[in-house]
Amino acid sequence: MNSINFLRINDRYLALQIKTYSNLIMLNKDNFLTQITGKEIYKSFKKNDLSQKNLQKPFFVHFKLKKPISKKKIQEFNPHFFCKQINFKKKYQKKNLKIYQDCRPSTKKDRFEILKICKENTSNSRFVKDSFFRKLLKYPLRYYWLENSFRNKPGKFLIVCLKNKKIGGFCLLQKIKKKLNINIICTSKKFSNQKIGSSIIAYVNNKIMKKYKIHLYAGTQDYNTHALSFYKKNKFIHMSTNYIYHIKNKGNK
Repeated sequence: MNSINFLRINDRYLALQIKTYSNLIMLNKDNFLTQITGKEIYKSFKKNDLSQKNLQKPFFVHFKLKKPISKKKIQEFNPHFFCKQINFKKKYQKKNLKIYQDCRPSTKKDRFEILKICKENTSNSRFVKDSFFRKLLKYPLRYYWLENSFRNKPGKFLIVCLKNKKIGGFCLLQKIKKKLNINIICTSKKFSNQKIGSSIIAYVNNKIMKKYKIHLYAGTQDYNTHALSFYKKNKFIHMSTNYIYHIKNKGNK
């Protein structure tokens, strides 16, 4: 074998090794979930990523896809949790909506009360309903999410709703380009059915959506009938559906 052929073979081998390695690291690490759990957690929005083999270390991956995966893929990867995410949109209304309870932007003094509400056993997050993931955290995921949001990140808004001068609920929003997304909206158990959530939506329309001339977007799981009813009641329109799969490899128990 001459030196030229040897180099060609080595080049092909190297290209194959690079391709194989790149397939293994195709998934993006979910830095936030990895940080708060201490586990290797990944995320993906691509169905093609399901073609990957097990990683070398124990891992957990959550997929958010536009279409459901096939029965063959389900049998192959055996997701331990599945649900649908229903996505909504509320158009900005020029006419001010009625606010039933007082609302305002949060202050640093609100932190304790907001985090206290986050600890209540009322979350319907998929990361709470997933029994495997739930064991990784002391509190519901929204607690850590809110705690992280107090670091004055640009484009985020935290609105609180008051009832008898006490915080009855809150909403964390994020402005991304021409969209305003609801990250979390939550009402304390003590103030349920007192139009806390509807007041927050009205306030957001009158103050934030009006200022930026943007629409409001939200998503919830198909099993969260209370949230589905809430969004429909507040004139959100169903826009699309995502298919959620949580998969852990054999190293995770």
